[in-house]
Amino acid sequence: MKRDFSCLVCGNQFTRKPSEIRNGFAKYCSRDCFHSVKKIRPLRNSVPMKCEKCDASIMRSLFRRKHSKHHFCSAACLFAWRSKSLRGQRSCNWKGGVSTERIAAMSRSEYREWRTEVFERDQFECKRCGQVGGKLHAHHVKEWAKFPALRFDVANGETLCVSCHRNHHRAVVA
Repeated sequence: MKRDFSCLVCGNQFTRKPSEIRNGFAKYCSRDCFHSVKKIRPLRNSVPMKCEKCDASIMRSLFRRKHSKHHFCSAACLFAWRSKSLRGQRSCNWKGGVSTERIAAMSRSEYREWRTEVFERDQFECKRCGQVGGKLHAHHVKEWAKFPALRFDVANGETLCVSCHRNHHRAVVA
């Protein structure tokens, strides 16, 4: 048998089934009213803290304060903090500063300029199949490892699409 109740937030009249009453759904007429109370009422045993990224004031439970090293007001602040704080040696993927000469060189501006010049010279067109635009690779005609003097020579580069570049290296290996 349904019973009538009055919402504690907005005062609207509403009815609830016995099972809803037993489960504690007889105080609020809607989810919006329920959540509005949750936002207003502070957490039990909570203490004010500052967000580590933006210094916004936040409330955290004593348990969370004790068991967490870092506290943030939002996921955006957490991700911004991670991107700045967990670099280099502090990163979980740190391998002792060891990177190959090729990877280190490809992150330098000299390599990016060489790559751009090769693409512009070839008008962003694959030299094998003629595909214009899309995902392109700047391929070294003479190998990177065997000819270090030609690494950044534009004449030693050609533009290839991903599939032609893959097929070229498969043919070389086979």
